[in-house]
Amino acid sequence: MPISKNYFRKGDLIRSLAMIAVIFIHVLSNKQSAIASSSQFNWWVNNIIVIGLRWSVPIFIMLSGALIIRPHQTQNLKLFFKKRLTRVIIPLIFWVIIYYFWHLHRHTLVSLGNYLSQIFIFGLPYYHLYFIYIILGLYLVTPIINIFLKNTNRKQQIYSAILLMILAIISNFFDLWFRNGWENNLGNTISYFVPYLGYFILGYILREIKLNKKQINLAWAGYFVSVFIGSIATYFLMNQYGYTNRGLIFNDYLSITTVISALSLYLLINTIHLSNWQISQHKFIKNLAQMSLGVYLIHPIIIDIFEYNFQNNLSLKYSELIINFGFKIPFTIIISYLIIQIISKVPILKLSVGVK
Repeated sequence: MPISKNYFRKGDLIRSLAMIAVIFIHVLSNKQSAIASSSQFNWWVNNIIVIGLRWSVPIFIMLSGALIIRPHQTQNLKLFFKKRLTRVIIPLIFWVIIYYFWHLHRHTLVSLGNYLSQIFIFGLPYYHLYFIYIILGLYLVTPIINIFLKNTNRKQQIYSAILLMILAIISNFFDLWFRNGWENNLGNTISYFVPYLGYFILGYILREIKLNKKQINLAWAGYFVSVFIGSIATYFLMNQYGYTNRGLIFNDYLSITTVISALSLYLLINTIHLSNWQISQHKFIKNLAQMSLGVYLIHPIIIDIFEYNFQNNLSLKYSELIINFGFKIPFTIIISYLIIQIISKVPILKLSVGVK
C-alpha cells in the first residue's frame, strides 16, 4: 500500500515533535537525580514530563520504518545505501570530531584512546550520539527486512514485530535490573539497533492504520495510563535505588510503559487529518523537520552553553521551573534551530546536519 501525501506531512510533524521532546528530556532528566522534599513539586513536574515524552525516540524510529521499508518495491542496493548511509555517516563523523573538541573545551579528562573506544566499541562518544548508531544499524538491515516482509503475510509480520518488541522489553529489563549502576554501558556500536527492530517494523505495519472513535479513546487512555504508571513507579524505585538503572527502569525507551505510550501516540498521529492545514503552517513544520537531525546533534552544546553562562545568574532570581521552561528550553530550541539553519545554507557543511 503506497504512503499517501498526507502521511509525509505527518512525518514532518513527527520529526518536529520528536526533536522538541528530546530537548525537553535532556534539559529535565538530570533534575530527576534526587528526590528532595524542598523541591518535591519540581521533581514531580520534571518526572511526569520526562516520562510523558519518552515516546520521542521510539516514534522517530517507527517513522523511519514507515518511510524506508519497501518490501514490494525493487530497490537498487547501491543507490539505497548511498542515499541513506551518506545522510548518517557524514553527520556522525563530523559531530564525533566536534564533540571531542567540546570535551576538551569543557576540560573533561578524556584521552584520545578512550574516546576512540567510545566511538568504535561502545557507540557513545557523547550521550546522545548513540541514536545515530541505532539508525545506521537499522538502515543496514533494511534490505533483509524487506525480503522477510515480502515473503510473509500480515499475521506473520505482526507476530514477528510483537515478538521482537516483547523480547526487547524483557532483555532491557534484565539488563537494567541486574546490571545496576550507570557505570555499566548497556550497548555497543554493533548491537545498539537490535532492541529497536520491533519499533522499526511496527512503524511500517501500522503506518496506514486509522483509528475509529472508540479506538482513539482507548489509545489516549493507553498513553495517559502508561505515563501515570511510569511516573509513580519511578518515584518509588528512585526512593529505593536512587539514580541508577533500577531506579530509572520505567524511564527508558524500551520500558513497557514507554512502548505503550509510543505506540498509542503513533496511531493517534496517523489518525489525524492534516489536509486542512494552512500552507504556511505546513511549510514551517516541513522546514523544522528538515532541521531536526541537525538540532538533535547540536543541542547538548547549546544546553552546556546556557548552563555555563546563564544558569547561575538566573537561579538567583527565578525558580528552577521558570528557568527550565521559560529560558533554558526555548533558548536551546531557538539557538539550535538558527545555527542549523545557517549551517544548512553552506554547501560544504549541510551534509553534516543531514540536509541534502
